[in-house]
Amino acid sequence: MLRQMQLHKYQHDWDTDCEEYEFVSMGKEYDVQISTSNHRSFAMTLVHSSSIPQRFYVSKQIETTPLEFHPQDNSPLSFSIVSFNIQNYAPKWRERAELIRQQIISNHPHFVALQEVRWDETQSIDNRFHDSTLQLSDLVQQFFGAHFSSFAHQSAMSYQKQYYIYSPIPRNEEGLAWFSQYQVLHYEYLLLGRNLSNWNSHQRIVQRIDVQLPNTNKVITVLNTHLPLEDEIRVLNFEDIELYSNSIKAEYEHSLTKYQHLATILVGDLNQEHVTLPQWKDAWVTLHNDPKLDSGLTFSTDFKYRKRIDYCFVKSSVPCQVKSFTVIKEQVGTLAASDHSAIAVTLQFPTKD
Repeated sequence: MLRQMQLHKYQHDWDTDCEEYEFVSMGKEYDVQISTSNHRSFAMTLVHSSSIPQRFYVSKQIETTPLEFHPQDNSPLSFSIVSFNIQNYAPKWRERAELIRQQIISNHPHFVALQEVRWDETQSIDNRFHDSTLQLSDLVQQFFGAHFSSFAHQSAMSYQKQYYIYSPIPRNEEGLAWFSQYQVLHYEYLLLGRNLSNWNSHQRIVQRIDVQLPNTNKVITVLNTHLPLEDEIRVLNFEDIELYSNSIKAEYEHSLTKYQHLATILVGDLNQEHVTLPQWKDAWVTLHNDPKLDSGLTFSTDFKYRKRIDYCFVKSSVPCQVKSFTVIKEQVGTLAASDHSAIAVTLQFPTKD
């Protein structure tokens, strides 16, 4: 059972019941654990039914070719990550999905963090866009199997429509997903605070993935999130994430684990411009020294808006160098992969302690 961490300060009246369902994808059987509440929010976890190496680890293992690494040569350790809000099942999903694949794979990331990933049974009912209710299965089945060794999806919010005549009411949920080329030691997610008095206030989450760099005892934690539009709730969520990241650091500092925690990386769609976080390094600003450069704008690809709202922040225990930061803006004619541009970041850490 996946642990749901809650900050009781905001989540004290969260009342959950757990139900188990079965989901079949790519010929494999999965257990789907769904935590529901009377506040109209879902938290769904896709759990492979066998070979789960750790209690909090939800993934499908895929054979990949290991990257060569020689720790004795004192070369720095690199970690590359792509973060992408894929705009759920917006029109032309099949065409956009191919662009998403191209943009991600061409940047050769070790890790991918996705936002606005849907589990949408209404798509099949309405016979629109695609033939799979879980958007992640499209991405896994068609694009990612040869490049990444593990993945997970976590729903956060529900868009159920009560007017459907079908019974039960179709699930329509949105959340986050990740893919990792490297070994994942630990995975969990945190329910972020929200305004329970507002019926339209969606649940938001942050995924935590602890990744081991190959042939080392070094660990990097990735936090993947998509924050709300409401300013006052977003402020609370930044506090949630800060407390959470501090607790992760403390876990490694106070434990007897053989692993060395190098850094925590926060990526995602933060839905806010000009974000500054104490104790965190903004990777774009670190490399370019100007947060207002047009080349750093990530939203929107139709140029209706000109904003930088997709970020990569780093909180490091050792020296960390931002080697590259690219905002991926390629389009095919007028077709963009999403209304957001993906960001691709490469970080370097010293081999020696």
